[in-house]
Amino acid sequence: MLRRGDIISAYGQASLQHAEVLAGIERMKVETGPDIKFVEFHVSPASRCANKRVMDLSLPKGSILVSIRHGGRVLIPHGDTVVKPGDRVVALTRRADEQELLKALNR
Repeated sequence: MLRRGDIISAYGQASLQHAEVLAGIERMKVETGPDIKFVEFHVSPASRCANKRVMDLSLPKGSILVSIRHGGRVLIPHGDTVVKPGDRVVALTRRADEQELLKALNR
């Protein structure tokens, strides 16, 4: 049986987590500086990076994959991590390399 207190508790936890995420995003914006940015990319079945290992991607030297959200999990990618359709990839890149990064991930 679902109780009112359970709902309130879950809402409170979710609100706290949301606030922590927003604070983290603001910290990242400040810490990255004007020449570096985070880029998020949704992997489609037609994406160049779909079903490839991270080590096999031709990423620009000024870019690194930071995380991959797969289903409900967030993975820290390693060379043997396979990027799958439906994943959300977050990369850290120099602004000058952003288009080359997106080209490497897409088509």
